[in-house]
Amino acid sequence: MPYVTDTHSIVWYMTDDPRLSIEAKRTFEKVDGGQIEPLCLSIIEKSRMISRRRIPDPWDRLIAATSIHLGFPLITRDKSLQKIGLKVIW
Repeated sequence: MPYVTDTHSIVWYMTDDPRLSIEAKRTFEKVDGGQIEPLCLSIIEKSRMISRRRIPDPWDRLIAATSIHLGFPLITRDKSLQKIGLKVIW
């Protein structure tokens, strides 16, 4: 199954950082590499529908919108992203 990842999650996986949860690490280990989704107008439009009050960071809104657009779970530790109804792996 494909996933969307937050920036810190992939960096922590690539650097073997102990802050990465066991579940997130296992998820990265079983996912095929190289599946990258380009930023497109649909994702940008979906990001505009996410409340700036709840998710002030525009990059986080784009990551969340990508998860929504593709219907894939998001690998993240970010509590604010977990609270907006996304399926989250952590």
